[in-house]
Amino acid sequence: MMRRIGVILCVLGLVAAVVACSGPDKTLTTKVTDLETKVAALQAKVDTSATTESSLKTDLASAQTTIKGLTARVTQLETSLQNHINPPLVLEVKSLTSPVVQGNNVTLVVKADPGARVSVKMTVPAGQTAPSIGDKTAGRNGEASFSWKVAKTLPAGSYAIQITSAYQGKTASQNSNLVVTAPAAPAKAPATK
Repeated sequence: MMRRIGVILCVLGLVAAVVACSGPDKTLTTKVTDLETKVAALQAKVDTSATTESSLKTDLASAQTTIKGLTARVTQLETSLQNHINPPLVLEVKSLTSPVVQGNNVTLVVKADPGARVSVKMTVPAGQTAPSIGDKTAGRNGEASFSWKVAKTLPAGSYAIQITSAYQGKTASQNSNLVVTAPAAPAKAPATK
């Protein structure tokens, strides 16, 4: 029995050697070639997809930039239209006596809408009394003029002035600064010999 198994194994070895020596099977070669062709076609599709994806990303970035520009332009047009339909209040400081020396008068001239109610307030440090500046109605030319005296005790420095205009249910405000300085020191008399 052992001898028969040995002979069968020998015959199988010889068949394998003959097949190996006779070269590869043509069917197998055809299948390998077909697989190589399919792999090359798939690689071409992957390359095309990558190029298309890159192109689409560039197009998308360009479209996003265009959309941002258009959004900004629409916002500008909306603001312009709103200002045309319902114009904002006019409010600007035409003149302000600044700097001003402690104890002197300040004059403030404001340009607003004719008939607007304009109020002015000055912020001072704690312990100081804020000047009573008050409210005025802007004249036909749209100007309102305010005058007040700066206290001699107000420390030198910069002080906020808040200007508010109210007209036809709308309000506008603007801030300005008043610089207060100390009076110049009196000149010393020259020493006599």
